[in-house]
Amino acid sequence: MKYWTSTTALLAALVLTGCGHSDSEKSNLKDLEQYQGTWLAPAYGQGLEFKKARLIMFDYTEDYCLISNEVNDIELKDLQGAFILSGNQIELKDGFGAKNLYTPGPVFNKVDEKPTACQNGFTPKVGDNNYQDNIQDDLEYFYQALSELSISIDFRGVDWDAMYQLAETNLLANPTDQQLITELVNMIRPLRDGHTTLGSEDNEIYFTAKPLFIHLLLQEYADGQGIPQLTTEEQFQAALEYAEAQLELMNDIIFSYADSDEDIRVAANDQLAWYQVDGIGYLQIAGMEGFTSQEDSDHQDLANLNALETAIDQAIDDLQDTDGLIIDVRRNTGGDDFLALAIASRFTDSERLAYQKQARLGNSMTPLRDVSISPRGDKQYLKPVVLLTSATTSSAAEVFTLTMRELPQVTLLGEKTQGSFSDSLDKHTPRGLPFALSNEIYRSVEGVWYEGLGVPVDIEMTAFELQERQNEEDLMLEAAFERLN
Repeated sequence: MKYWTSTTALLAALVLTGCGHSDSEKSNLKDLEQYQGTWLAPAYGQGLEFKKARLIMFDYTEDYCLISNEVNDIELKDLQGAFILSGNQIELKDGFGAKNLYTPGPVFNKVDEKPTACQNGFTPKVGDNNYQDNIQDDLEYFYQALSELSISIDFRGVDWDAMYQLAETNLLANPTDQQLITELVNMIRPLRDGHTTLGSEDNEIYFTAKPLFIHLLLQEYADGQGIPQLTTEEQFQAALEYAEAQLELMNDIIFSYADSDEDIRVAANDQLAWYQVDGIGYLQIAGMEGFTSQEDSDHQDLANLNALETAIDQAIDDLQDTDGLIIDVRRNTGGDDFLALAIASRFTDSERLAYQKQARLGNSMTPLRDVSISPRGDKQYLKPVVLLTSATTSSAAEVFTLTMRELPQVTLLGEKTQGSFSDSLDKHTPRGLPFALSNEIYRSVEGVWYEGLGVPVDIEMTAFELQERQNEEDLMLEAAFERLN
């Protein structure tokens, strides 16, 4: 799943890059003079407020205005590290790219006055001295944030007002944290959007448009045991162990097609793996993030890009003499768009439009922004490519798929992708409950929006059916080998 940098992480990065170490405070304030005041990104429900060398980042809706974080002693170089600064616009780049490879981020414009909800001060949140616990505020803020920003409500035809009224009634009768979670889960369930989530990244609740491999395997276990539904902790743990074993079996089957284990190369924190057989190459991309295990809060995007490009250089060099290449993103659930583009750029010999992106802005949309790729690295692979996809191929992996389908040498084989494109827009309720929503639309070069549908393929096949796994076969991979041969 794809995330853009949370405000907490962003401002923490600003602190760590050296805020408060300028030689002259007066000179620093002069550098920041043009940024003083309020900047808004209405399509993201976010704002920036500069007060001398103090930066406040906040989220707002019709009735709420919550500080996300604040940092003192900001310097111009810190802003230049996190934002693209141009005239009366500030574009967030932290989390959207590195080394002159960026995808569009939220754009903030300077305004004369704060949003109405912010004009009398910021809404108290947990940890503030004047915070008063009112669980209805959390429900109301969640309702307003999605009502004003989400693309999923109208797309799914959900009666959002009716769902809110039901949740409000139930929460009044039982105003507990557990009841709040229950009501919010019930509200996001019909949206079936993998980027509309509750909880932190490590402990999320979300519902997808199509079942992922993990969901299919859990159900497969239940069916095999004659259990209509997993209801006990023991059943769920047994099903989870089964699913993990089957995912490992998929990997074993894929790499069994190599002549020997010595032919298999693994790099980029195990996110990339490749081999070749009879003049045909195979490259698995397991995710679009996590290419390095080293934590660098200051420059994590750059660290990931450097690790990825080192690995891609190795893979392209090893596979350069093959007659064709299979790229496998069937189990890739996403990550960062700019890293997906970094990979796709190794398969083009010229600049090409990859896709277009815009965000919801009330009842309209922000202007479409073009996203392109250009040749990157010392070598590009321009021979025939078969890209393997499935319904588990999600988020940034779908951006990769959307981009690769524009290249003349690429054939898509497998299943339509998940249909979950928008970056996750992170928010927190007043009591600190994390949630995220989808507020963006990604369009193909032809202007088609594949949200909820998935990117179509040239040749349809089902991925990793039970009979195949029992026979230790990968029929989709075999079809790709046959096509390239």
